[in-house]
Amino acid sequence: MHPQPKHVKYSVVIPVFNSSDIVGDMIDRTAAFFERNGWSYEIIAVNDGSQDSSWKVIVEKALQNPNVLAIDLMRNYGQNTAVYCGFQKSSGDYVINMDDDLQNNPEEIVHLIAKAELNADVVFAKYYMKKHSLIRRMGSHFIATLDRTLFGRPKDLTVTNFRIARREVIDKICDVRTPYPYIRGLLLMAANNPANVIVQHENRVAGSSQYTPSKITAFIVRILLSYSVLNFRTLIAVGGLFSVASMLLGMVIISGALFTPTKMNVPGWALFFMFLPLLMSIAILALGVHGWYALRRLSEKKSDSIYNIKETVGQRG
Repeated sequence: MHPQPKHVKYSVVIPVFNSSDIVGDMIDRTAAFFERNGWSYEIIAVNDGSQDSSWKVIVEKALQNPNVLAIDLMRNYGQNTAVYCGFQKSSGDYVINMDDDLQNNPEEIVHLIAKAELNADVVFAKYYMKKHSLIRRMGSHFIATLDRTLFGRPKDLTVTNFRIARREVIDKICDVRTPYPYIRGLLLMAANNPANVIVQHENRVAGSSQYTPSKITAFIVRILLSYSVLNFRTLIAVGGLFSVASMLLGMVIISGALFTPTKMNVPGWALFFMFLPLLMSIAILALGVHGWYALRRLSEKKSDSIYNIKETVGQRG
């Protein structure tokens, strides 16, 4: 990779959650990588409501290194919101996003940058071999299916949390009006030329993954409710189907009563059960339409306060 122009700046956004044993080393190794190459950089560490001493660690790093910015959120908003916060505070021409657990080796950033120089506006790391747990791999597989279904992810593109994006893509994401940012999906929607590059994936050196089955399930539900109209389309389809079936049944019963009165006796309760499915299907149809409309209105609503910052320490603090 050729030397970078002096005016090019890189921002590294690291969401931090209960990683006090490793996040300091993560920041030091990332800073050392850029300094060895002589590249302009900033590291934005966003503490997402950690319950350990993670905030204290990243504050120390911010006080030691003028290129480090530490941000403490008011509470735990979730990884995607923490990353979104870091994106909004970043100023680099390229923005790199990586986890805080050192499974993304900072030395591998060089491959992301090299690929981004070849006109890719977003580059996702693709691992030789993932070192995640079985539960997380299963959750990642299901989320990958959602990425393909909801956000048009190409079949040959692997999407991970270790990635680099050009400034114009990050600006598009920060302009999106949503109270629930899903960074993978937003990157897929904003990118014109996404690409992959092969990197190493390391074993976790300390702590354990925060991705429990309940958190993965809640995250998937959130994606479906925030970005998908499939559930409302299903309600509309079911409601419409039952409406048509109820009307056809009603026509059969009424025709039988009018034209074959001696062969078909229609007591009052039959008419009641004829109209009951019709009313229920109309209610289901109305619920689906209302839900779809509400989701559209929610997506149009500007959300300027999806997170609150408690404290900022460092380069612009």
